[in-house]
Amino acid sequence: MNAVTVDHFSQPTPTQKVIFEYERQKYEIYIKRDDLIHPVVSGNKWRKLRYHPCFSDDFKAKCLVTMGGGYSNLVFALAYLAQWKGLKLKVFTSHRGEDTYLMDWCVKMGTEFIVVSRTAMRELREGKISPTELVGDSEELEWIPEGGGGNWSVRGVSEMVEEVRAALPGRPLRLAVAAGTGITSSIIASLLPAHAELFIFPSVRSRRFDDFVKREIESKKKKEIDFQLLPYGVDKGMGNIEPEVVKFLYKFYIQTGILLDPFYNGKVLFALAKNQLIDGDAPLVLIHSGGAQTWIGLSKKYPDNSQIHNLAAVYSKKLHGFFN
Repeated sequence: MNAVTVDHFSQPTPTQKVIFEYERQKYEIYIKRDDLIHPVVSGNKWRKLRYHPCFSDDFKAKCLVTMGGGYSNLVFALAYLAQWKGLKLKVFTSHRGEDTYLMDWCVKMGTEFIVVSRTAMRELREGKISPTELVGDSEELEWIPEGGGGNWSVRGVSEMVEEVRAALPGRPLRLAVAAGTGITSSIIASLLPAHAELFIFPSVRSRRFDDFVKREIESKKKKEIDFQLLPYGVDKGMGNIEPEVVKFLYKFYIQTGILLDPFYNGKVLFALAKNQLIDGDAPLVLIHSGGAQTWIGLSKKYPDNSQIHNLAAVYSKKLHGFFN
């Protein structure tokens, strides 16, 4: 497996202007290419984790602990980062049955999965039980919450926003981002200047999550910032994708050469185009936070869909040599 140094994490990333066609209409949009930071450590995971104490020379703990599902982008990124830093990684999960392809990759990087109940996962999430109660050993642990966010995340996300502003100097900011836990979007909202626009696509399908994201944004944004949650449309939530969205993302890749992931960034762009929200008084920037490995999972779920398989093959080429 490849050994890396911090130089292999590419920053700053470009803010790339692209033109694409959808339903016989041409659109111009900017893509913040944080997917180019690293093929394994998806863009926003690197932004949120870059300044975590585990990267410091005086970090004492030998084991990182987190929680996540069988397809978690955070777990995938942490597995790589833990291996790079020579740390153990233990992951609480409620996933049952055969390991997913992503879990297999993580195990090859030294990750240990600890299967717990959904109740235990909820109590971990809510802070009602501590990770040490479930790990069952006495070694010093460093807990990284679901989504990877903490005080350390603000600096990394702030650098991303500043890179966008530097790429479009003097222009009003219009940003679009997906919300999986709401951490990145709420940090962005706290950093945006007055009169900026922020479009947020809630990747979890529930009114409760919508309300949570709204509360987080309202508590952190400047009063003059305009934000809105993008409408769901045909979307059935995390882990699912409609044929119309697959066709859209496949055509977008053919037109631009940019591979968007199917559950976060891809659905953001589809919702923007479907609802004709791209055009405005200022350029719109989509934050591409990575996560394209999920095409591989979809290719196993939909073995007869050639477009999904072709997009999965694009990502697989980037990973060539990592897990052989």
